[in-house]
Amino acid sequence: MKEKRVEYLAIEGFRLYQHLGIRILIYWQGLSICKLAYVILNSPSLYYKLPKSDFSFDM
Repeated sequence: MKEKRVEYLAIEGFRLYQHLGIRILIYWQGLSICKLAYVILNSPSLYYKLPKSDFSFDM
């Protein structure tokens, strides 16, 4: 009976670890994407390469 309990706890622990791992991975990816976007938006060279018409909203 004790072996069964240990096995169950191991499986539950692994499942929880997997879930947290996936959560952290998704969060980390989101963070790196945000950082990348921030760097791209703040680089002046790229801003000057883009056509100005994209940024001006004519009525």
